[in-house]
Amino acid sequence: MSDARLDQATRLLAGRNPAAALAVCDEVLEDSPDDVRAWQGRGRALNNLRRFDEAEAAFRRATELDPGDASNHNFLGHVLRAAGRSTEAARVFREAIAADASLAVAHYNLGTVLAMSGDYAGAVVALERSLGLGRNAPETLLNLGELYQFLERYGDAADAYERALKLEPGNATVHSLLGDLWYSLGEVENARATYDAALAADAGCRPALAGRALLDELWGDIDAGLERLAGVPAGDDAGVDYARARLLRRKGDVRGALEVLQRLPGDDPRHDFTLGEVLDELGDFPGAFAAFSRANANKPAPFDPAAHSRLIDRLIRYFDADRLAVQKRVTGRPMPLFIVGMPRSGTSLVEQVLATHSQVHAGGERFELPQRLLSLGDGYPDSLEGMAPHDFAEWADDYRHSYGPVGTAAAWTDKLPKNFLNLGLIALMFPEARVIYCRRDPRDTGLSVFFQNMN
Repeated sequence: MSDARLDQATRLLAGRNPAAALAVCDEVLEDSPDDVRAWQGRGRALNNLRRFDEAEAAFRRATELDPGDASNHNFLGHVLRAAGRSTEAARVFREAIAADASLAVAHYNLGTVLAMSGDYAGAVVALERSLGLGRNAPETLLNLGELYQFLERYGDAADAYERALKLEPGNATVHSLLGDLWYSLGEVENARATYDAALAADAGCRPALAGRALLDELWGDIDAGLERLAGVPAGDDAGVDYARARLLRRKGDVRGALEVLQRLPGDDPRHDFTLGEVLDELGDFPGAFAAFSRANANKPAPFDPAAHSRLIDRLIRYFDADRLAVQKRVTGRPMPLFIVGMPRSGTSLVEQVLATHSQVHAGGERFELPQRLLSLGDGYPDSLEGMAPHDFAEWADDYRHSYGPVGTAAAWTDKLPKNFLNLGLIALMFPEARVIYCRRDPRDTGLSVFFQNMN
């Protein structure tokens, strides 16, 4: 009899009637106080009613009665996550996985709380495990895409978004996220096409409208961008207002941009970076510095100095003169020209000067080499051991193919500043390459980086 009544409670929960489901579960518990399904149903109903403390107590009772049921642990973790108790939630989700390692949703939930606590690499492992167990829901791929992007795994991020689009081709949100990725990488034509696809699916998609307007700003189509956003009232959407502020600033209405920015939430670093720029233009230097300080404080910037130092030691040890001497210089094809240095050290200016020459093809910042390094894992550069010169030549051919045609140019550039870390690998792949190392007074470089939203 209790099973039939609990089946009824499940249907009520599915029909979004948690109050009625709670009443049924309580009736069952009056007759059978140790019924695990009733406690579980009670917890789910209370959770849906946002009575989280009571829901937690119900799920804890369910786990006490049946500690081997992974779903009870998973439900409890869900409540703890909703309450913002991510450390406890992670522990409970791990208990669910220990009870049933094949429970895909528990791996997904673990990934979400690890991301909340800043363990991005661990979050990726958990979400990938969830995906491998068959949880192909779009939100799994979207979370993975954003984490990959944050960890600079841009190719993996694009693949995750494109897989999500195969599941939901008309999902404007997914198109918008992919557009944001292309925008951040400087792939502006891809970004335009993707934002347009989002707007074709949903003409009112706010993230796509904002992204498309930022492209208008980039191309100098200021009036077109403002007109694009005119249908969204001021204050309705922070992303749209952010784009509107940037367009107003470019139009010369710096005061108007300031008014918009001052209404925006202060927890988005982009808002404060732009606010700092506007206040700097208006001569409010203390206000500008305060805005830049907030932006940098709120922007996640995972960096492990000790790990970085160990990497530098490995690079120095591995890429010695004898190892680099084995590659023969290649002639008869366009010469790679790598422009490296600290960000904000003048790499863009140097490329612009070089690109005025008819024989130089400017490639901008290319991410193929960092993606190649990610595939080599944490053992790099020792993981290169055993590779022969022809292996590096094949990698170089792959890079050239991904770079695209360079026409009749005698040289092509890659100005990703961070490639200063990759010069050893570059020497093995492109022994004919030339390197321009940009240097600037470190005080100017540091201040410029502090003022810049390094997306």
